Formats: sequence, structure tokens, C-alpha cells
Amino acid sequence: QAILASGFNSVWQVACFPYGTSVLVRMGQKSVPTEDACCGHLELSKLSPFGCEVRGVELCRASPPSANVLQFLEQLMAEQGLVIFREQGEVSADEQARATSHFGGHELVSQNGPENAHTLRLSNHPGHGTTGVGGYWHNDGVCADRFYSHVAFHMVSIPRRGGQTSFAHTGLAYDMLSDSERAQWERLHMVDRHSGRLAPMLFCHPITGRKHILAHGRATQVKAILEYPDDYVVGRSTPRSLSQQEMSATFRRRDELFDQPAVHLVHSYEKGDLVVFDNLTLAHRGVPEAYSKPDKPEDVRVLHRTCVAGRFELMQPP
Repeated sequence: QAILASGFNSVWQVACFPYGTSVLVRMGQKSVPTEDACCGHLELSKLSPFGCEVRGVELCRASPPSANVLQFLEQLMAEQGLVIFREQGEVSADEQARATSHFGGHELVSQNGPENAHTLRLSNHPGHGTTGVGGYWHNDGVCADRFYSHVAFHMVSIPRRGGQTSFAHTGLAYDMLSDSERAQWERLHMVDRHSGRLAPMLFCHPITGRKHILAHGRATQVKAILEYPDDYVVGRSTPRSLSQQEMSATFRRRDELFDQPAVHLVHSYEKGDLVVFDNLTLAHRGVPEAYSKPDKPEDVRVLHRTCVAGRFELMQPP
């Protein structure tokens, strides 16, 4: 597993890997050779308040970057959430699926896409893809047996306006909770309206060990929020069900945190962008303009989404 040896905000970054190998990359405009067939150089530019742009990685090639580089990038995603791979060219649905499978457990989620079974086509026009998806803060695949580990976006058609995606670093949002809020939210579990399974309000990232807030979509997707006592024992004590007013206040507070400038980033797509993010680190949503039906062809928004099945189950009893 990669170790970011000198801290992400430093000028130089050394990623140390097993067997004594390393990759040296430049933070900023200059870059350094990595001795990787698919990475003649690896250039990282820090975004604010989180995430980074990467150049020098041809992620969509038939032959992937080395295991060292992929481990470095996956660790970077776990900490920073968002990695924007610039200058990837015209990315087909098949190429995006292959590139996404480099990360996490490598098993893609089937989405019945028209061009590739693992690539979902989203749009603001029903003639170009599925509409009305994701206009609220959420993590993808919360209700899945294995909470999705990584998600990739590629904008096939970039509209003149409304093409952006908003991201929120749920670990930074957790840091903004008061001590009393942390103590209470640690005891909260959301009941999924469709499956009846439980999802924790807070969880620990399996790579970084950092605490995060789970974004289980809208309040309408949650049947109830249960508060478990600290001394809860199965069969001996009963969790308290929050009132409707308490539930609404909890979701409002969550969304207020995600909307904070120190937690929130809006990405405007450029041609050739492939955005890959750690789905456990970031929540996301489309900007409101992304759901307006276009009047002209140049306003059509088409986004391809691919997801990786996670390596652990999030939805379970406490």
C-alpha cells in the first residue's frame, strides 16, 4: 500500500511502495520521470479545498500504468477524494470501464448501459440518456451489498452551462461537527426505505482510518433514523426512533456542512477529462442547471458513469 511520505501540501511528493521502489512526482508545473511505460512524467496540481489534477498518465490505454503508480493514485484518492485525469482524449464507454477497473476491488458494477454494460449514460435530455439522477448530496451505491469504492465520470457532451458536478469531502465535513454532534451521530443508523437495511451516519474509511459522514441521498430515501444507546445489546435494549422533525434537522445539518466552502468543490469539465474519485471520501451531486431540458443541441449534457464494487459491506446492523 502506498505511503505519502512527505504530506500532500509539500512541494515534492515521494510515494514509497513495497520492494523498495518509489515514484517521485512534482507538485506544480514541473514534472519528473517515473520510469513507467504509460507515465513518461507524472504531474500533480493541488486543487482547493481538496483533490488534484493529474497529467502524464494515459489511464485509458490498453496497457495500464504500473501497479506502483495505480497504488499511489488510489491512496491519493482515499485522502484527497478527487483525481482529475486531464488530456485523456475521446474516451469511449469501453475505455472508461477498463480504466475504472484499475481501482479498488477491480469488479465493475453492471448498469445496463447502451454502449457498455458497466457504463451508465446520464443526460438532461431523455433522447440521450437517463435523466433526473443525482441532484442531491449522495454517495453512490449506499444500498448495494458492497458500497461502491470508486466512481468515474466522463463528460461525452459538455453543455454551454450546467455541466458541472459538485463534490463534498465528507471527512472534512466530519471535522466541522461539534463534539456533541459527533457523539450523537456515532449512535445513529439510517433505515433504507426499500431494503430495510441499516446504514451508519458515520463510518471509518478502511484505507485512511478517517471518520466520514455518510450521504444516504434524500430524506425520502430513509424510512427512519435509529439512535442506539451506548450500552446497546441485541435483544436486551431498543433503539430510539428519531422524530420526523429530528430527521429533517439531521439532514439539513448534513447538507449545510457539505455546502461549506471548506468542504465543497465544483468541477467544470474540460474536453478529455476523466474524473475518478473515492466514493467513501466524497459525496457528490449535479448542479441544478444540469437538469434543465436543453433548448439547443449545444446545451445537451451527456455524462458516462462507471462504478467499482466495494470490498466491504456498509449496510448492516450496528
